[in-house]
Amino acid sequence: MTDINHKTFLVTIPLWLIVVSLLVSVPLLFIGGPNYYDNRIIKLLWDLGHIPFMFFTGLLLVSLLSRLAVMPYWAFFGLYACIAVMIAVVTEYLQGKVGRITSLSDVLADLWGALLAWLYIGCYPKGRRFKWKVLFYGLALGLGGGVLTKPAITVYDEVLAKRQFPLIAGFESSSELSRWSARGGFEQSRDRATEGQYSLKVLLLPEGYSGTSVNDFPADWQEYDYFRFDVWSPLSFLPLTVRMHDMQHVEGEQHYNDRFNRRYQLKKGWNRILIDLNDVLHAPKGRLFRLDEVEGVGWFSYNLGTTETIYLDQVMLLRK
Repeated sequence: MTDINHKTFLVTIPLWLIVVSLLVSVPLLFIGGPNYYDNRIIKLLWDLGHIPFMFFTGLLLVSLLSRLAVMPYWAFFGLYACIAVMIAVVTEYLQGKVGRITSLSDVLADLWGALLAWLYIGCYPKGRRFKWKVLFYGLALGLGGGVLTKPAITVYDEVLAKRQFPLIAGFESSSELSRWSARGGFEQSRDRATEGQYSLKVLLLPEGYSGTSVNDFPADWQEYDYFRFDVWSPLSFLPLTVRMHDMQHVEGEQHYNDRFNRRYQLKKGWNRILIDLNDVLHAPKGRLFRLDEVEGVGWFSYNLGTTETIYLDQVMLLRK
């Protein structure tokens, strides 16, 4: 089996540059950064910072480990991989302790960064070197695909959201689901639709608040007069509340009367709801709603007593 020592590895990036990069990046794992309401592209780029962090960590780790006694190649790689996994898991755990959201995708990004560092150094077993090189690069491509799939969908949908505006959601593309969230669950559905083939199927729970909300759409609604959507109800008199809030609301104390709220009693089947944005403008108590900074829209019910399913379609803005 191939034995290796520090002469086998050539870290061409100066050690001082690696150390400086880590001194800058490590604190950013725990302090600063975008908040929940920031643009998702900004949050995406911030999360991808795990990759260069672990790339430079990997280079430093190889530089330090190569100063140990001579050891077989796979023992060295195994030790490197174990330490990289440990660093990835521990940093994610510590991030959770300081209020950050822990994420498996961040751990995978860390591991990809560590693997890229290993590939950058370019050390492979001497026997069947080409085969092992192909294997490592294949592993890197597979892991990279897993890490970058969600960012690619997010970037695609960000472009789509701007192109289809003032249609906020028609649900014809599965990428649109990245803008939505729900307590009870939701999915793109072909069960029924008012236009196209798809709508959003939303589960309403029997207890507490449940529903769905959408964010990450163009925030300036000043040129439009109405907000419209279609909603399908399984029964008559199903209560559904629509809420809208602006950035000033989320940056404040988020009182109920500081946003737009309107309760509807749905009829069975499809309902087309039209909301005058002038009503939204004057909804907050003591101020005007910032129609140039609309942050989110939600649909919810409370204590229904039974589990119900509704469908949303053709969420859009209209002019007179």
